[in-house]
Amino acid sequence: MRSREPAILRGVQIASPFFLAPINPGLAVNGSPTPRFCRFFERRSGNGIGICYVGNVAISPDRASNSTTATIKDTDRDTWSSLAAAISCAGSLPGIQLACGPSSANPSRAWVGEAEAFVEAARSEILSMPGTQLETIVSLFVRQAQVAVEAGFRVIQIHAAHGYLLAKLLSRRINCRSDQYGDDPLFILDLIVSGVRDRCPDALLDVRVSRLEGLEEREEDRYRRDLILRLARLNIDIISLTNGVYDVSKRLIYPSAAWGHAPFVASAVPYARQAPDKVWNVCGNIWNPALIDLENLPSNLTFSVGRALIADPALLGGKWERNREPLCNRCDQCHYYSCGRTEVFCPRNPDL
Repeated sequence: MRSREPAILRGVQIASPFFLAPINPGLAVNGSPTPRFCRFFERRSGNGIGICYVGNVAISPDRASNSTTATIKDTDRDTWSSLAAAISCAGSLPGIQLACGPSSANPSRAWVGEAEAFVEAARSEILSMPGTQLETIVSLFVRQAQVAVEAGFRVIQIHAAHGYLLAKLLSRRINCRSDQYGDDPLFILDLIVSGVRDRCPDALLDVRVSRLEGLEEREEDRYRRDLILRLARLNIDIISLTNGVYDVSKRLIYPSAAWGHAPFVASAVPYARQAPDKVWNVCGNIWNPALIDLENLPSNLTFSVGRALIADPALLGGKWERNREPLCNRCDQCHYYSCGRTEVFCPRNPDL
């Protein structure tokens, strides 16, 4: 694996193109980060990780994806500040993913769901939401981003993928509203980005978006490509490309070992080349950094690692050879929620 000059965004140096993917470890209690929650991310900081994302932090308790999901709360500011400081001291930029899940119904535990049933329910949800409710959600994203920045987080990622609320508003199959939120699917993201940028001018802003939804026969079309390139025109710094809708196909989000190493990297290259002023991030089955040919990929393309870092927190800190076997064998046991557990688990690393 060849080295690369560190990226610099808004005067902030990102020491490595490899990031910890935003992970919800399921270790929060009543929405509050616990010592085990903090330890999970502290152990996965430094060691060659450029940005350490604390994943799926709900903007309000009623928008958490499950009962062990963390929520930004004023009473926990000291804990969030300590976590951000620990990540920074270890050598990574502290990042936080802010998310807005459904207000009712728990996410499906099944790996494959019915696409049409999901679309019908999601369409009804989006159509029934009054504009004032969407305005409140915008305000919550902006406020909680400010709280996170004041706590020491340098990178704010807005979760607009995997069938979360913002992803539904981006979907042409789901968003049939006749107001401004439907006329322009990026309208709500523009409001959020503008609000966060106004209050947090020095923060690095990232939007996570699904390149493939898995809701249509054609996996990728001009609408989705144009939408993502339009997104790149917003006042953001990073676009994180992922895939899938959680309640339809988890395999697009968590590819099996049979898909091979880094199967989505090639599809991210055209985006990085068409919008070279942004940092682009791609995820999915990246378990051996030595197999990423940095020399022949765009310098603004970065990589998120999830399951492999759950199994081996020091994965990126050592010298890797191309033929080295990873500790992670893609058994999917770390996807605890679908396995009926309440918190993250790895048979190869029981001491998370």
